[in-house]
This record gives sequence, structure tokens and C-alpha cells, in this order.
Amino acid sequence: MMKKFFDEKVKTDPIRKEQFLNQYDVNLAAQFGADASPLSFESVRYFYRKACFDDYVQNGSLDPGRVIKTLTENYEGVLQERLIAYALGEKIPSNFNELLKNTLAKTKDPVSLARLKKLEIRRKGLSPFPFNLPDASGKYVKLEDFKGKLVFVDFWYTGCGGCAGYFSTTLSKAEEHFKDNDNIVFVTITADTGKSLWLKGVKTGKYVSDKSINLFTEGKGDKHPAIAHYNFNSFPSLMLIDKEGKIQEFNSEALAKRDPDNLIRVLQEAIEKE
Repeated sequence: MMKKFFDEKVKTDPIRKEQFLNQYDVNLAAQFGADASPLSFESVRYFYRKACFDDYVQNGSLDPGRVIKTLTENYEGVLQERLIAYALGEKIPSNFNELLKNTLAKTKDPVSLARLKKLEIRRKGLSPFPFNLPDASGKYVKLEDFKGKLVFVDFWYTGCGGCAGYFSTTLSKAEEHFKDNDNIVFVTITADTGKSLWLKGVKTGKYVSDKSINLFTEGKGDKHPAIAHYNFNSFPSLMLIDKEGKIQEFNSEALAKRDPDNLIRVLQEAIEKE
């Protein structure tokens, strides 16, 4: 609803856009007291989200690379390092590998360095965690079962609004498009800790479908290595594993954009890639 309002009322009207952003800045300032630390996790997260929001309103779309460029230009010192480290753990830009390498080389803040090092396991070309998880019938499914196929993995949990929104607008359309294609498989891995809750979520059809292979994390939720390995900040989180069994995309805009035609194109190109 809010996105529709921004798209129809704010982005298309320069005067209203400026008024909205000015008021947003005032409201942002009111969130922090005089003694609030700009280096706290809450502050860093808020500054990052504000940059994302500003980017969306000003440009009509959200571009992770553009957001990182803005953070680099508008902040400095330790705060800049923490913002970039946080941003790299959220929406991943197309040049993630290069950007992560360069950022690691020049970052001095220990908190930022620790976060950046946790993100290295998401780099393109690395092997993903070799999961072995049960489906609803109790049958265990291993990543290696899909050797030679493209594997799209959706990490989600019951009650996650973003997960439901992404599935409804985008993922469900891609699953339908590729339902008869043996070169790609869709896998979902839940962060639910209760099996009954997970099964209920599956049955609603709001988060996943019977066109995907839906797996349970054995009651461990986001503490299970299949999820904890990647140090997620939020859900849904998305990963594309190529036919060689290596990470091709991880939480990138190419996967996360709520545009079914875009996702179908990305997956089709990956299938056809030699």
C-alpha cells in the first residue's frame, strides 16, 4: 500500500517529493536524543534504511550499488565503515566480490571487519553449504541430489510479510514458468522452529508452493547450519547455485527484485549458460 502511494503520489510530483523527504529528515532527527550514539547498531541500520528509502523515492527504484556510493560520499570514518559493512550484508550489488575485497583491504574498524569477514562465504564462485534436510514426508534431500542443475534457494519463515510478498509477486510466477523444465529446481528452506507451524505455512500457499521442494531445518530454525552458515540479517534471503554447484547469485537485486519477468530472464540466462 505504501509503495503504491509513493509510486503514484510522491515520485511523480517533484514538489511533493521534496516536501516528503524534508519531513522524513525531520522525523529521522527526532528519533535520536542528544546522547544517542551514531555508531550503535540501531543507528547504523536506520541510516542505511534511510539511504535506501531516499534512493527509491528519488530514482524510482532501489539500486544497492547506488546506495553504497551515497553512503561512501555522505559519511566518513568509523560510521562510514559500519554503514558500508552493513549495506554489503543486505542488498548485494552486482560487483559484490570486488567491492567486498576492496572494502576489507581498507577497513580498520574491528566491528566492521568482523561483519565483512562473515560475508565472505556469500561470494560468487564459492561452494554453498551442503544441506541435507527433511521434506514434509520425512525424506531427506541433499544439495548434491541436484548436481548438474540450476538450484534456486528461498530461505523464509511463516509469518514473514516480505517472504509472502516476494512469493506472491515474483517467485510463484517463475516456478510456474519453469515447472516443466528439468534444468532447474526450486528449493525452500524454512527458519521455522516448529514443524507444525512450518507445515501450516506450507499449506497456506502464501509462502511456498508444491512446485518447489520444501525443506525443514529439524526444529533448529535459523540456528541450523543450513541457514546460520550465511549470517542472514533478514528474510526472505535468496541464493542461486549454478550447474557446477557454486554460488552464482546471493541476495542480489537480480534475484530480489519484485519483477517476475526479470527473475525469469535471469534464470533462463543461467540455464542457457555453458
